[in-house]
Amino acid sequence: MVTIGTDGASVMTGKTSGVVRLSPTLVEIHCAAHRCSLATSWAAKSISEISKFSQTTGSIFHYFSNSALLF
Repeated sequence: MVTIGTDGASVMTGKTSGVVRLSPTLVEIHCAAHRCSLATSWAAKSISEISKFSQTTGSIFHYFSNSALLF
């Protein structure tokens, strides 16, 4: 194996015992979709309006996911 795509978890990229570190010739590629998701979530935390929106939509989702089905 020459390259490995990961989500950046320490079990894969750990400094001493990660899979990538155990094979010095292995080239790691951080998944672009996961990195984009991390970047947007970190940015959203610094904008209070987006943080509040996320909390509100999460509360609505949890309310409806725990309610009884009316079919």
